[in-house]
Amino acid sequence: MVDSEGRVIYLTRRERELIPLLERGMTYKEIGEELGISWMTVRCLLHLMYDKLRVKGPNARVHAVNLWREGL
Repeated sequence: MVDSEGRVIYLTRRERELIPLLERGMTYKEIGEELGISWMTVRCLLHLMYDKLRVKGPNARVHAVNLWREGL
């Protein structure tokens, strides 16, 4: 993925697995159960992904999903 500034953004396989689960509105706990990881690991992965995508705030989840759909 390349952002609007031409910066290449690499999401890990695990980060990419989070996108459809975020779209479904799942909680950290539900995502963790689905992927077999702890909710704290989910939280950490999401924050790393949000940093890569440069999204912040209470709507970071929505912005991240939209950026992924649009391919940035």
